[in-house]
Amino acid sequence: MIRHHFELRETIATILADEEVVINIACDGIRKARHEIERYIIHDPFFNISLEPIAIENGPDIILKMAAASLKAGIGPMAVVAGAVAHAGISAAQKKGAVFCIIDNGGDIAMVTDRIVRVGLYAGSSSLSGKYAFLIPPKKEMYEK
Repeated sequence: MIRHHFELRETIATILADEEVVINIACDGIRKARHEIERYIIHDPFFNISLEPIAIENGPDIILKMAAASLKAGIGPMAVVAGAVAHAGISAAQKKGAVFCIIDNGGDIAMVTDRIVRVGLYAGSSSLSGKYAFLIPPKKEMYEK
């Protein structure tokens, strides 16, 4: 398994995959998503600062997904940006045939997996750290947290 640290401005993600090509595709998906979000914000700066959901009728797919997710949660659209960016990276990899890829973007995790994945609980210096984990079963569709 390959572990890749990825940084692009505010995005700081860890990508796990079996093949370097999957890592590269996921990175490209993240870059494209960031570019679409940044371009959209130039035309609608309120999208970047709103603390409440915004109704969006037209825009890139990632913007529409962020608006829909923020509406469900009752929060501003940028509160879901990390998950949306992780989703975009996984989606790009999956479209190219990846069956295993995990992106952790600041705790917002998206994955596609053909095997059981153990996600450990890290709670700093708490006695809970390292004692508990979630087992996530294989699933062909993308997982999102």
